[in-house]
Amino acid sequence: MLLALCWLVFVVVALNDLFSVLDRWQVARNWAALSGLLVIALVMLLLGGQLARQMRSAERFNHQLAEHVADARAELAQALAREHAQALENAKLQERMHIAHDLHDGLGGSLVRSMALVEQSREALPSERVLSLLKVLRDDLRQVIDHGSSAGAVVPATPVQWAAPLRHRFTRILDEMGVASEWCIAPQWRSAPSALQCLGLTRLVEEALSNVIKHSQAQHLRVEVRPSPGLLAVRIEDDGVGFDVDAVRGAGLSVGMRSMTARAERIGGALQVESGPGRTVVGVELLLKE
Repeated sequence: MLLALCWLVFVVVALNDLFSVLDRWQVARNWAALSGLLVIALVMLLLGGQLARQMRSAERFNHQLAEHVADARAELAQALAREHAQALENAKLQERMHIAHDLHDGLGGSLVRSMALVEQSREALPSERVLSLLKVLRDDLRQVIDHGSSAGAVVPATPVQWAAPLRHRFTRILDEMGVASEWCIAPQWRSAPSALQCLGLTRLVEEALSNVIKHSQAQHLRVEVRPSPGLLAVRIEDDGVGFDVDAVRGAGLSVGMRSMTARAERIGGALQVESGPGRTVVGVELLLKE
């Protein structure tokens, strides 16, 4: 309507000019100046109305945007809450799996060794020997319970100190079973592992030695620890009956094999298993920080 009024002013001025030319309407000559001011006022009203509409539209847009942002924040908060709950459940599940692996590799291995010692003993074990076996089980259970605080544990100063408890525990059992054991341990670390890596490697070697005691029927066992810059290699070899590695892995029935593979991966290593009649080799190579 304002734009129509502007055009109406031009029409009136045009008619005034026409009548002036025809001498039929005598008016003042300042119509042009007055019409210019009137046109400017009408244009200002027109632009002001458009500006007001645009401002109201911007306000509506800002209000809608604020509502959408609030909805998006609420949805994001719900998504983060669900993700946090899932992360907690995954952490709990992983912790349960770690505890299960520790129980299998630690306490389970000790139980297997104790059962093998009792079954293969030709005479009844004295009470002192039975008490010693129970103390070993107690120590393994304590080690599993204290696993959560192992991050602050002290790394053994040398590979010999790391292997000493394993050698002491297994050599006595192997001797009683008539299995000759040879331990070739390097005197010094080239790159020191972490406490968690030491604990994981201990559990892995325990599982491998328990399998030798339980299944291999071996007469000779050799354990090697060869450190090098950035790498630690551990190798357990026996002359037992052996087994089909591909068949065991394909069947998926060996908890010990899966446990050792998973533990090697968790500590940054890789497990290699080779087996045949008269020779079985279990090795793990652990990457270390130099």
